[in-house]
Amino acid sequence: MKTRDSPPPVHVHVPETTPVHVHMRRSPSTTPQNRTNDAQVMGNGGRPKVRTPWIPPGRLSCRRDVGSYKCQRSRVQHQSESGFGHQRDAEEQEEELAAVTKNLSVLLREQESTRLKKGQHREKDMLLRALVEAEIDGVAVANQLTSLKETIDRLAKDKRISRLHTASLGRQQEVLLEKIEMFDHTNHSLRELLREWSDYERESLMWSEQKVALKKRMADSEAENIRLLAKLTNKEKEASKLAEHLDFEKDNAKTTEELSRILQSTRVHLESELNRAEAEKAHLAAQIQVCEHEIHTFELSDVDQLFSSVRQWNGCSCCC
Repeated sequence: MKTRDSPPPVHVHVPETTPVHVHMRRSPSTTPQNRTNDAQVMGNGGRPKVRTPWIPPGRLSCRRDVGSYKCQRSRVQHQSESGFGHQRDAEEQEEELAAVTKNLSVLLREQESTRLKKGQHREKDMLLRALVEAEIDGVAVANQLTSLKETIDRLAKDKRISRLHTASLGRQQEVLLEKIEMFDHTNHSLRELLREWSDYERESLMWSEQKVALKKRMADSEAENIRLLAKLTNKEKEASKLAEHLDFEKDNAKTTEELSRILQSTRVHLESELNRAEAEKAHLAAQIQVCEHEIHTFELSDVDQLFSSVRQWNGCSCCC
């Protein structure tokens, strides 16, 4: 059960995949005398010392978006639990928040290194950082409200308000207003980042759709190129076959032309041979006619001689 002197819990939201290491150290309970002394010290000494906020390396525009108040804000600051100061409890709470802040710093550095390795996660890192800062500011405001409520309850029980109490309430009111202002600025910056992130997501979705459409067009173009390449290959094969057929026809034409020349020369030669044979035939026919005429003449002369010989023999026979 939480007592009035125990510090309020620190509630931080981080992603499931991000490891968070927190050191918790319990402080011994302080006595009322110590609390009174601490309240006097706080009343005389003013506010606790505020540490300089840790700014992770990398994107500076994220810090500019949050405003100039971040130069004065400390993530590890935690005011005292009661209206009387509770300086020792505040120091313990500050140490606890320092450990949490250290872990958050490690987280932010890891996120920053991831951003450097993967440029597409930059806006996500900014949004995560703003969410963590808003969570820390909300915790600080809640703690300050709890502290103020407990102070008011304590004053209601005491039923008397001294100058020290009035000063403490004034300081706590100022701190609360400062925390609320910081939280308001953080929420405003977070809303701006969320708006930018929404626009970025919308543009990313649009670019993604355009990328998908371009990929589809590229795929269709690749398919069309493959189809045209196959068609071109077939046409090249057909052209190669036609070229081979043309070469074959050219060879056939050359062969046919040579055969035509050979046939022409053979025809001329045969015609000349035929003419010579015809002339020789005519000459032989003339010789045959001459021979026949001579034979006929010779036969007639032989017949005449034979008749004359027969007549002569017949004459001799009569004389005898």
